[in-house]
Amino acid sequence: AGWQLVQNLMQTFWKRWSKEYLPQTQIRGKWTSKSVQLAKDDVVIIKDDCMPPAKWKLGIVVELHPGSDGTVRVATLRTANGTHMRRPVIKLCRLPTDKDNTTVETQDFQRGENVAAVA
Repeated sequence: AGWQLVQNLMQTFWKRWSKEYLPQTQIRGKWTSKSVQLAKDDVVIIKDDCMPPAKWKLGIVVELHPGSDGTVRVATLRTANGTHMRRPVIKLCRLPTDKDNTTVETQDFQRGENVAAVA
């Protein structure tokens, strides 16, 4: 019973993550507005339609390959085991990093305090 509960929670988490968070990382604006482009050394999630999201690999952008119009359409990535692969940008989800100048407010929480109740 406990194992099934954990499995159900994990499946629920990945379904919500895939439907709510993941699309936000791949927002496509009109071609008239420029969005944040991938850059060398960006950390990305490599989307794989044949695998569940928990199994998707992380990669680091090693090289960018622009199309004839100058827009980057393909990237060469290095994975954790050192292999290099080329993937279309549409299959990559750029992860935010410190260089994005995002600030996160931190709070001190008491041990055992429900974080969701505080937020």
